[in-house]
Amino acid sequence: MKMRWILAGAFAAAVVLSTGCSETKEVGKSTKQLVTGQVDNVIARSPEQVSEAIDGTIADLKLMRINSSSRTVSKQTETNVIARNNQDVKITFTYRKVDEKNTRLGVTTGMFGDSTLRQQVWDQLRTRLGLLNVVPVATAPAGATPATQPSQSTASTADDFRL
Repeated sequence: MKMRWILAGAFAAAVVLSTGCSETKEVGKSTKQLVTGQVDNVIARSPEQVSEAIDGTIADLKLMRINSSSRTVSKQTETNVIARNNQDVKITFTYRKVDEKNTRLGVTTGMFGDSTLRQQVWDQLRTRLGLLNVVPVATAPAGATPATQPSQSTASTADDFRL
């Protein structure tokens, strides 16, 4: 009888643990990103450049800036900028000066937050800072034939397929 309960408990635990990550779309993420909902890194930019990039990111993604606050952490001033998107999801940008040329920058969407939104904001922020290269897609002029479509002069006819 005890063995059945142990097996049932182990099975239930396995089901809960295996479906939890796949439903939150956090498979393959680090534990820190999963639990804290934060992505951060030290970047080679000044706090002033980071502040401008945050403002630009908020404008680019059409977020609403709620407030900004600063506090002292380990003898460094840490600034938090809070914004929300149109689904009312809170996004927090955190940055503090590491040295004259480097700043620690983080983006969070809260504990167990939306990883897709967090990554979108992080990528836009890195693009604004010049850390993520964006390659423009070439567009054909209006009325031009796409390169993958044969033109009439190069199209095959039935006469080309003689045996």
